[in-house]
Amino acid sequence: MSVPIPDPALDIFLPRFLKADGEASRLAATRVLRPRPSDLFYDVEPTVPDDHGLSAVGFAEFAVSPSVRIVVDTRAVVPCEVQSLIYVMREAEARTGVSVAGVHATHEIDPSAGLSITTSDASLVETARDAWHAVRALSSVSDVESRSAPKLYGSKLRLTSLLAAAVCSNLPAGAPILDAMAGTGIVSRMLSGRFRVSVNDANAYGAVFARSQGAALMRDADELIERLRQVASRNYDALVGLAPARFATEADFFHGDLSDEQFVKYRDFCREPVVAPSERPPCGAPYQLCLARYANSYFGVAQCAQLDSLRAAIDEATPEEAPERDLLLSALLMAATVCSTGPHFAQPRKLTLASFRDTIERRARSVVWEFELAVRRMASRPPLRHPIEQATQGDWRDAVTRFAQGSGSRKPAAVYFDPPYSKFQYSRYYHLLNVLISYDYPSIHGVGRYPPLADRFSSKFEHNSKPALSEFEDAFDLCRELGLRIFVSYSNRGLVPTDALVDAMSRRFAQVVEFSDKIRHHSQGTRLGDHLGYVTELVLSARND
Repeated sequence: MSVPIPDPALDIFLPRFLKADGEASRLAATRVLRPRPSDLFYDVEPTVPDDHGLSAVGFAEFAVSPSVRIVVDTRAVVPCEVQSLIYVMREAEARTGVSVAGVHATHEIDPSAGLSITTSDASLVETARDAWHAVRALSSVSDVESRSAPKLYGSKLRLTSLLAAAVCSNLPAGAPILDAMAGTGIVSRMLSGRFRVSVNDANAYGAVFARSQGAALMRDADELIERLRQVASRNYDALVGLAPARFATEADFFHGDLSDEQFVKYRDFCREPVVAPSERPPCGAPYQLCLARYANSYFGVAQCAQLDSLRAAIDEATPEEAPERDLLLSALLMAATVCSTGPHFAQPRKLTLASFRDTIERRARSVVWEFELAVRRMASRPPLRHPIEQATQGDWRDAVTRFAQGSGSRKPAAVYFDPPYSKFQYSRYYHLLNVLISYDYPSIHGVGRYPPLADRFSSKFEHNSKPALSEFEDAFDLCRELGLRIFVSYSNRGLVPTDALVDAMSRRFAQVVEFSDKIRHHSQGTRLGDHLGYVTELVLSARND
């Protein structure tokens, strides 16, 4: 016995059809199922906030139509999983034309989620079961995959369920999809579990991370790491020989007293360059880019020498075409982000008495140890179910056109866009990672020690709302012309207002559907979002076929 109780918390479990005029259609009626007081054997749990900041309403019913009803324990699911199932059931029912007059029966779909479906069409039961388990299987990220994912701004590691829900419900298994702005590569890895994935990123570090998803070591990890150690050790010793006193002084700071007097001495120590930056050292000289440009700004002295030495080892131990090279470069970039004094590379963290202890502790970390850990983790990841079909670095326009002419010519096919949400440019925050890959000894400028602006990728998605919206419209126009479906990740706090984005999509595509989730984000220690700290993350799906 149940009592219908309206609850606005259930809105987050509903996908929405969006229109250019701003209207949004709810795809199901809802009600919360709670026991009557006479149901003495029902274990009533107290209402407490869950991970999404919503009321833990327990079991709820979603009436997709008079002939299809879904019941699920909302405490055991992620809202976007339910959104996906509702959308799939609605589309399936529209194709089959289920009769309301048939005999309705309730079928259990997933006991762990308290999920069941009531319908008169047995074929819809299998559709529901397949759709539900497809989303859960695709969004599952193993512990080693999570630990080997770079922790960079814009990473979608926490949004795999939302992306899986949107893509699985709008694209058949085995269909081609382009991850046009691959970033850390975690989405490409996830999508490869069900789809034929191509990847692209404009930044060199993003392209390396994406290519490394399918990379594997061609020899024993211990053997390779030992070989890298030998080469790196030679380069490191040569760097110490350039400024032995500087290395020794830093070691004394790491093992000494952290007093006010020591802070003053360390501050003065950090103001002096270790070696003078040069365009490129002479032939035969040790690799020294980081030591000359970033010592005592983004890293410690020994850390810079370790980064340079590992980069030298990668060059010597792996030829350009070696599949494992991308994996090793990714491990080096991950070690750099873990050992950096600050959270990014937009500008060095200011050294103050308050930050002195933390700075010393961070600069005492071993880059070599973090690198070897990252190599072992990435080498132990499960192999991709479907190998990455194509990996490129360049502008999204070129990538989309190339995709449509290649694997994307098999329809249906789709493009996933994950543009920056704000005006802050990723190439400014992570310029150092690009330099570690190119290793071309660029001139450095400004407090952030940036390479020349002409050498840094700049996206119109990052400037302000007007050019960002224009860039979105160009993307939508190109995909429409090429007959491609699209998925767009964005946020309700993005540079472009959501209404403007939806309007641009709805004027070009026959169907636009919103999938969403609420996530807590932090930005340099400041909580973003509503009064509870939640931001609504969106995946907008659009298609004409």
